[in-house]
Amino acid sequence: MISKACAALLRGASRGDADAMARLAHRYSHGDGVPKDLEQALNWALASADAGNPRGAYLAGLMLAQRNNPDDGSFEQAQVLLRQAADAGYGRASEVLALMRSGMAVDDAGEAVSGEDAEEAEEADPAVKIARLEAESRAGDPCALYDLGCAFMDGEGVAKDPERGASLIGEAAAKGHDLARLVLAEAHLKREFPSADPARGAKMLAEVAMCRDADVLVLTSLLYDTGVDGFPPDAKQALACLRRAADLGHVVGQYETAVRLSAGDALPKNLSKAVGYARKAAEQGCTEAQRLLGDMYRDGKGVASSLKTAFHWYTKAADAGDEEALLQQALMLSEGRGCRQNRAEACEILEGLAVGGLEGAELTLAGVLADSSDSAQAARGMAKLRRMAEEGACEAQSALAGRLLSASRDAGPQAEELRTEARMWLEKAAAQGDEAAAGLLAELFGAEPRDGARRRRRRPGLARLGLAARRKKQ
Repeated sequence: MISKACAALLRGASRGDADAMARLAHRYSHGDGVPKDLEQALNWALASADAGNPRGAYLAGLMLAQRNNPDDGSFEQAQVLLRQAADAGYGRASEVLALMRSGMAVDDAGEAVSGEDAEEAEEADPAVKIARLEAESRAGDPCALYDLGCAFMDGEGVAKDPERGASLIGEAAAKGHDLARLVLAEAHLKREFPSADPARGAKMLAEVAMCRDADVLVLTSLLYDTGVDGFPPDAKQALACLRRAADLGHVVGQYETAVRLSAGDALPKNLSKAVGYARKAAEQGCTEAQRLLGDMYRDGKGVASSLKTAFHWYTKAADAGDEEALLQQALMLSEGRGCRQNRAEACEILEGLAVGGLEGAELTLAGVLADSSDSAQAARGMAKLRRMAEEGACEAQSALAGRLLSASRDAGPQAEELRTEARMWLEKAAAQGDEAAAGLLAELFGAEPRDGARRRRRRPGLARLGLAARRKKQ
């Protein structure tokens, strides 16, 4: 079970917040709010160190030093990391380096080991962990104050005391710990402790929304998005937080800002700015942003239409495993739009997506095959469409009807038979609420859908088949 505090740290760490990585490493190493996992702890500490965080370098060096094995390279790596932390002003790192050079083993508190390992002591008795946090809190460490406050709020390793927890988190907030400020504001709004004051929480939240911690700004936007009882959602303020995070280089902030500006959420639609934010996120490797940018170049939204550029971004996202981008890539390959036509590769991609369960992939494959100049492939595609239509798939019924109508133009004596079958499938699709099918019935046959047929708009997405790729429900 992951605590609320660790969930927030995990979100921050996964988005590149080096301080959150270091705090998460510490929690994983002690099983504090997350299942104990020393490998995860070391990975997060190393990632934090790579991002230039001295605490991360110290924790990674300390964990490697505790292996106490000069033969596997960890001893030398530990010294490099501890020197990195010491050079950045992390005082304890110099002390641990001195102990290591004197040949002494160290515990997870950076002290010489003379008995039971401190890590085992904390695991055996949570009070040891609380005692450590209290000692660090008395020294004024804002991270320890925050962690200790969360422990009291959640009742982790200590008797639950929300009032004391809120007070400790407030001390951390006063020392500039932005995540503590956000958590305290939310606790006020949700009345999670006796003296909570929602009005004060709203004021605090507005102050947090002006901070310069990009990850905290993204989390703040989520709270503005959802609201709580007595504190209604504020889409405009949510977007403002996201834009501040985006302007600080936060990839999620950039992508979410692009999505909202392209949709006109909270502010008037601004497609050109949406493209700018999407490009920034895409260049940082955000696959959703890469796919969005592909859509915008394909459709000429906010930027001059360029199928070649659209294909480039779809390929980037597809290479990273985005299935919807892969579906768009296959469609462009099948038609040679923005790239050299390669129907064999398109069909191979679509076969894989269909087997993997991406809904819409099998129907798209059927359409690509049905349009093939190879008679055997075309027959296979039509057979697929007919099978899906018979199983009641509305989109397949419409797609099959369209191809039957197209074939009827050059069918000679069979033309009327093909038109009759096409009409039947249009009626079935219209009865399920397909407005496009109903429109064709009226235009070509002067017919109306059956009484009581539910009308619905066709989903946006694959223009040629009128589909949107979506994951099948299990």
